[in-house]
Amino acid sequence: MNINISPHLQDQLFIDLAKSFSLVQNDGILELYVNVIKKVAKTKGVKVCDVYSKWKKMIDSGVNTTELLANKLNHPIREINYLTAIMLLDCILGD
Repeated sequence: MNINISPHLQDQLFIDLAKSFSLVQNDGILELYVNVIKKVAKTKGVKVCDVYSKWKKMIDSGVNTTELLANKLNHPIREINYLTAIMLLDCILGD
């Protein structure tokens, strides 16, 4: 999810959504959900393709990940979708 309000957003609805989404991201709410998902998956013996950890590393390294979102809210750009697909293949075919 976006970490800030992109200056590319013009419509007030999208600006309001960006404010709401950034709170979910920046206040750790999304990370709590991710951690629960990983915990449940582990108890069920299900693999998780943890894309969130890659986004978190980028954020922690100072990358403005909002600019890697096609809609500046929550949908990655094509190049990030490609990297996600590679991660999925590795998760499915690896180990």
